Amino acid sequence: MKTSIVALLLALIASSASAGPNAGGLLYLALAGDVVYTEGTDYCGTATTNDCRNAVTRADGTSASQPAVIHCLAQFFGNTRLAGVSFGIDYDDAAVRIVDFRSCGDAETPQGDWPAPGTGTVVHWDVEQGGASVEVYWFAAFAYADGYSMDLIPHPTEDGYFMTGDDPPIFDPIAYYGRFGFGLDIPHCIYEGEPEACCLPGGLCQFLIAEDCIAQGGEPQGPGSVCTPMTCVAETGACCTAGGCVVTTATDCDGEYQGDGTDCDPDPCVPVPSIETTWGGVKRTYR
Repeated sequence: MKTSIVALLLALIASSASAGPNAGGLLYLALAGDVVYTEGTDYCGTATTNDCRNAVTRADGTSASQPAVIHCLAQFFGNTRLAGVSFGIDYDDAAVRIVDFRSCGDAETPQGDWPAPGTGTVVHWDVEQGGASVEVYWFAAFAYADGYSMDLIPHPTEDGYFMTGDDPPIFDPIAYYGRFGFGLDIPHCIYEGEPEACCLPGGLCQFLIAEDCIAQGGEPQGPGSVCTPMTCVAETGACCTAGGCVVTTATDCDGEYQGDGTDCDPDPCVPVPSIETTWGGVKRTYR
């Protein structure tokens, strides 16, 4: 997948009202336990956490000879279908130095000076990755002094998205970007409950926490639910318009909606016939 193609698809998909299977996903950094960095070693597959709330986000005493191995992981709450992720990184390069790094995907489209501060990359997988946790990347880094951090950010040109393997892909914005501290405490990620499919008025589906769903007038679909084309199929009914009767949703009715489940056969929009007459004429008719 070329970077220019990614940019085009992002522009086409970003305005979609229906969230995809990777909606609500988080991207965070975590120390690789007691791992000692060794040049030439691949640390993909060695992450020891699958929940950003339990991640170790601080390293002390790092140096050029003892850099910290730091995993970049994606965390999801639904039916994960991850084929790509675009993200960036930022840090003070006068204090923090990345000595090694590697993608955990099958291919990568980095910017030319990646992983310099403020740059980004796009990681791709040939087969969609599933599960609640996916290893995306790792870095080996150290700081010359305490009090500095390495921060995940949106890709500077492609923005931050999780992508499916569809053609075209479905893009879900990264909901949280993690940080890692060198001699610096970094708060853990915070989320109350797990996002789920929410059916909003008009049949729109978004991935929201139940409380937020209800606040927006929606109906939560339950823990573990995801947005599919059939998740929030809106009720339809007869709609009386200037051109006649059509069956549509209440939201799309450009006229007088007759109620959910109503039909145009018989036609509820046919006006009741009226007869031009006088009150005397009515009395003679029914005498």
